[in-house]
Amino acid sequence: MTSVILDRLRSALANRYELKRELARGGMGQVFEARDLKHGRSVAIKVLDPELAASIGPARFRAEIETAARLSHPHIVPLFDSGEADGLFYFVMPLIAGESLRQRLSRERQLPVEDALRIAREAADALEYAHGQGLVHRDVKPENILLAGGHALVLDFGIARSRDGGEGGSTRTVTPIGTPAYMSPEQIAGADLDGRCDQYALACVVYEMLAGQPPFTGPTPDIVLSQHRSAAPRSVDTMRPAAPTPVGAALSRALAKAPADRYRTLSDFAAALTTVPTPTGLGRGSARLGGAGRVMLAVLPLENLSADPEQEYFVDGMTDELISHLSRLQPKRLGVIARTSALRYKKTGKSIEEIGRELGVEFVLEGSVRRAGDRIRITTQLIQVSDQSNLWAQTHDRRLADIFELQDEVATTIAKALEMELVPSREASDSSAEVTKSAAYEAYLKGRFHWNKRTPEGIRLGIEWFERAVQADPQFARAYSGLSDVYNIAITYMLLPAEEALPKSERAARRALELDPDLVDAHASLGSVLTHKGEPEEARHVFRRALELDPNYVPALYWGAMNFVTLGDFEGATGTVARADALDPLSVTVKIVQGNIHFYARRYDQALSYFRHIVELEPKLYWPHQRVAICMAAQGRLEEALAELDRHPADLTGSLDLISARAYMLGRLGRLDEARAALEQLEVRSKSEYVSWERFAYAYLGLDDRTSLLKVLERVKVPGVLGRLSLRHESAFDPVRDDPRFEKLLRV
Repeated sequence: MTSVILDRLRSALANRYELKRELARGGMGQVFEARDLKHGRSVAIKVLDPELAASIGPARFRAEIETAARLSHPHIVPLFDSGEADGLFYFVMPLIAGESLRQRLSRERQLPVEDALRIAREAADALEYAHGQGLVHRDVKPENILLAGGHALVLDFGIARSRDGGEGGSTRTVTPIGTPAYMSPEQIAGADLDGRCDQYALACVVYEMLAGQPPFTGPTPDIVLSQHRSAAPRSVDTMRPAAPTPVGAALSRALAKAPADRYRTLSDFAAALTTVPTPTGLGRGSARLGGAGRVMLAVLPLENLSADPEQEYFVDGMTDELISHLSRLQPKRLGVIARTSALRYKKTGKSIEEIGRELGVEFVLEGSVRRAGDRIRITTQLIQVSDQSNLWAQTHDRRLADIFELQDEVATTIAKALEMELVPSREASDSSAEVTKSAAYEAYLKGRFHWNKRTPEGIRLGIEWFERAVQADPQFARAYSGLSDVYNIAITYMLLPAEEALPKSERAARRALELDPDLVDAHASLGSVLTHKGEPEEARHVFRRALELDPNYVPALYWGAMNFVTLGDFEGATGTVARADALDPLSVTVKIVQGNIHFYARRYDQALSYFRHIVELEPKLYWPHQRVAICMAAQGRLEEALAELDRHPADLTGSLDLISARAYMLGRLGRLDEARAALEQLEVRSKSEYVSWERFAYAYLGLDDRTSLLKVLERVKVPGVLGRLSLRHESAFDPVRDDPRFEKLLRV
């Protein structure tokens, strides 16, 4: 067969290429060495398998090759030429001196961890770039990764497929294209594909580089494909103990059966793979999480066994406290999933195995709380995910007045069950730092309960209950920190003017630190205040201190990431928020930060993937649709953006965000009367409630009313972090960037 195809090519391409010998062959075709007669250079010519070529068809092949030929990236092998010769589809690439990853694996079997992660990072970078250009590779495997000059190069984009091609705007073929050992479940099923298909395949490759074999093997391709669809892979660290624990967690997530359970982008997968946290944290460009021997634990929401359902706030508070205590015990060795992700499993029907896989953890803690009068009983059990075995179970009975001692006792017992030594002095210091009056603590828990709802009413009640807590105990540091947080989020959600809420937030944070200089919550609160104020360098030092105290504290990570964006350091922001995502993979807040980072960097495809994921997580929320719409508008897709806003008709008259965004879209589309009507809604609402300057600014931008826009902007005293980032980076403001008055505002 080889000689027949080689002879046909030699004859058909005789005037352009001198065919020499076969270099390689695979399920999709053969590669031949040749000489480009016109340019006097050595090249590689790949010929597609005739059956594959027939399934693609000449029109589709030409369209895909044209797209692939436009790819220009340091880790992608470029295409020189392509065509159809004697019924054979071919494309031409440079002949690169080096070897394939398959050749190296055949020789070494397992690669050094550092080499494997570097190859993964470079391949992910190449694939992410291609996804941004609309291409999905569909056949990522060691044979298609070349190693040359100390770097990885991805090849065979000539058989990739456009995401906007085919039925439904996605990749779909009658016969699934790919290699069994690296095919995602959706690819096997012949379903629509996107970049997460390549993420799955790259995860299989990374697994093989570390473990010495792919995650699924078997005597026949059908058995391997069946495992991809239904079996869980062995943890990579059982095959390669030297693999850092976070690498195993990242691979577990990237190998999820459902695309929605994987990372949103390959850059996030790469960041999670190559991240190792250091105690100093948040050095510029820092992107590291975990270390050798670090294990991941999820604390599931404790069950309320009290007779009173109104005690739910107290039970949720106990869950939060356990997470907080455990995350501080031995942060270099124990990573604890944050509350927002854990809370999604409240009253879940999922098994421990499913939860462990979805969160990427080795251990799960579950239990219950019963409160009766001044007595409290907490029952907990520690479960190992791999075999669902109970490692430890215990019941603790205490008076309510001893709640802090109880929390310490439970956390310490769990740490010992995991055979971990406590951080020096931690065991003695926690209880004394927590002593406060029970009434203040009750109020504090209610404040946190309402604040965590992230609704206007929840924020109002959060302020009320935190104020009650500090009144009941003026020495209660965490209540002041909570008060700072709730005022902070009121700014972010545009519920209060920054010039009103920011001083209150700062006073509360600084008071908390006066009372307890080592309170991580307060350091993170102060860092967010400084970020709002436009003092990013000082904020960076504060966030670093927060992460020295608790490397697992997610708010310090995502706020630190936003602070990096204000410095223009998008790489540092991406790496830092990836650490938050590893600890809180189902958090809407983390996802919105990830989306915003890409949005302000004007990487709109990546931003959209995050905003759409939030829509999947919280379909009833209106504001993710607003972010999707704003992103589409930035791409010039105004009609689609307006349709996205109209998905929530009940909120169009109630949500200031949607009214403002709609005014912008309508104005840009030339529907000026409707845009002015939306602006009038904002003006009427502003007479009875706070309407932020950003909402008016969008309306004026849509109407191209520069005079009114600049009048609004000139009145801004404190833009706040999102306002400041919009002014500096958002394309909507491009029309006024050359105005001196606008430039002056950027210095506020």
